Amino acid sequence: MPTISARTANGKVSSSRSMHRAARSLAIAEVSGLMEDYSNRGVFRGLVSRPIRTRVVSFEMIWHGNLVFKLILDTKTRTLTVPVVLPDVPSDSSMYRDFKIFVESHHDRKLPKHRRIDKAKAAIQVGKRGRNISLTMAVKDGDYVYGTQRLVHLIHETFLLFLANGIYFDYRVARLGLDPDWA
Repeated sequence: MPTISARTANGKVSSSRSMHRAARSLAIAEVSGLMEDYSNRGVFRGLVSRPIRTRVVSFEMIWHGNLVFKLILDTKTRTLTVPVVLPDVPSDSSMYRDFKIFVESHHDRKLPKHRRIDKAKAAIQVGKRGRNISLTMAVKDGDYVYGTQRLVHLIHETFLLFLANGIYFDYRVARLGLDPDWA
């Protein structure tokens, strides 16, 4: 990759590599700030962030009852990943198929802007590792705050809308620790 130089406001010469490094550091700082804001507002609790390696940070939090979630920000691959959104879901289950449709529906232009994932800015992908369903948000324009907000909102809607469907009651009790007496 060729190095491109630019003169900064103070007259110093800055290379494209240092500009990319600064952009990655800014992305990490912005996402960290957003996650801390969510935690301070009580969206989730117990937020812990850890660098995994250069350009990769993991955020762990307790959310939706006492479930532990991990969000991984990787500025090299320009992705935000939650490795386990829904645990212990068989690949051949109708729940897995329904969830993929639910997630894809969040690109629909008929959704209100605050709920929709703009395909020009980010793309969401449902993944599967073993029996765990994951979500990965690919950030297209460098707006990691937008990607993080949309991913957090999508997971929140997963629990408030998708799983609220009565057909997943047994799953919520068996796999997510829902108390059937309080449901």
